[in-house]
Amino acid sequence: MFDVLIVGSGAAAAAAALGLRGLRVAVLDVGYEPDYEGLPPGRLYDIRRTSSDLFASLIGRNFEAFETLHGQRVSPKLKTPGMACVTKNWRSFYALESCNFDPALSLAKGGFANAWGAGCFRFSHEELRSFPFHPTELDPHYDALTAELGISGCKDDLSEFWGTTDGLLPPLELSPWALQFLSRYTKQRPAFRKAGIFVGRPRVAVLTRNLGERRAYGYQTRDFFEPHQPSIYTPVFTIDRLIREGCITYLPGHFVERIEERRGHLEVRTTCLKTNDSSIFSAKKCILAAGAIGSARIALNSFAQARERIPLRENPLSFMVLFDPRRLGKGQESMGFGGAQISIVYRSPAAEPVQASVYDLSAVLRNDILFDLPFSVKSLPELARLLVPSFLVVQVFYPDDSPLGQGSICWPGDGSMRIDFRENLTRGKLEWLLARKLLKLGYFTAPPMWRYPVSGLCYHYAGTLPMHRQAEGFQCHPDGRLAVSRHTYVADAANFPTLPSKNLTFTAMANAMRIATLLKVSSF
Repeated sequence: MFDVLIVGSGAAAAAAALGLRGLRVAVLDVGYEPDYEGLPPGRLYDIRRTSSDLFASLIGRNFEAFETLHGQRVSPKLKTPGMACVTKNWRSFYALESCNFDPALSLAKGGFANAWGAGCFRFSHEELRSFPFHPTELDPHYDALTAELGISGCKDDLSEFWGTTDGLLPPLELSPWALQFLSRYTKQRPAFRKAGIFVGRPRVAVLTRNLGERRAYGYQTRDFFEPHQPSIYTPVFTIDRLIREGCITYLPGHFVERIEERRGHLEVRTTCLKTNDSSIFSAKKCILAAGAIGSARIALNSFAQARERIPLRENPLSFMVLFDPRRLGKGQESMGFGGAQISIVYRSPAAEPVQASVYDLSAVLRNDILFDLPFSVKSLPELARLLVPSFLVVQVFYPDDSPLGQGSICWPGDGSMRIDFRENLTRGKLEWLLARKLLKLGYFTAPPMWRYPVSGLCYHYAGTLPMHRQAEGFQCHPDGRLAVSRHTYVADAANFPTLPSKNLTFTAMANAMRIATLLKVSSF
């Protein structure tokens, strides 16, 4: 019998495993891993110019990179062949229907953080006001994870939103376009700040110095195609280290079906992928860290009555394409970081801050953007060569500020789930404000260049099993324990009561470590 079983191997699971060192811990996981033909060494820009056949590495034997040509849009990073394992086969395990919501789930080793943007932002005290514990309880875990992940950043106009700079590595080198963006902002800084707009660098889990066996980032823009780059943190690094050190027993190939509580312990029932047989694992405690929807499925399948309904949250999302005429016809960036290099925060007197990330297009394939351009197919290749260097993309994350949640999951009682989703937010006003201000910096945009993806494509799922001070039913106590269970704890973003306009991964990890530490102290 184990002391603790952790379900999942994503970011929250890895952080919980760190907090439980010294106990007998097992990680149950489906655990898909990458299986693809890697890129030759060097910069992506040079590889594409000099290699004769990159079809398998960039497009994929199953034409993964062309997935946007049919059906709903897919994140450019999630449809590259190297990242195909992140969302591999998830629909074959989930009987899931949805309305106004297009989800993607991960059963990969390391979860969605195999393909994340690596943004690491501490939630402010105000953003944690609905969480049923004092915000300072996360500080030691934020600090420990800053050292574990290796987070780069600096003090600038966004420090008041991102939190302390203690323990940060030096910031990443900026590409020329990002340096120009910051320079133009700096010249008009007082006017922007007066309008509530702040610009600076993001905090990212990307090494600018060597950390243990992991090497510093090489600026080769391979980020969208190459999984498990040592310089960009993924939970796989922590899971593998804990396996090597004998701190956890990793049990891949198991899809967890349900939890059955016994006197003084519990049994976790799984389906073994190799044999398709049922397996049973016993432990004193279980920590669910399978993602907000995955953890909710296990909790409902284990403890729910028919017709149970629980909430679901996600950050509403918009995209704005910016056009910089001064870069028209310029050469494409050949080196740089493929993720966000610039962050924007808008602070309104009457609402929560809204965060946006700015990207260039050097790290994606042109077919990801060609078909959004209003030109004939014949003219697209040459026009793309001229236009792509002049485009930037602003990704706006809105806070989920509805007290009732944005959606719900219904559990009919037959093992299936139905997601019904609505958005209480009218988008467009902020985009117009940003458009007017960014025009003063020389960047042009207009409503035809804005997109409002269907809900589900942000992948910031949360709030299905939220924490409350007086938890009941499918809510969690402040220590993470699910109210309907004596021995089951929830450690991922399923237990978030609200969702601010920030990447949630870093806070989910800190909270998972907090819960694991409390469990270790109180129960063992």
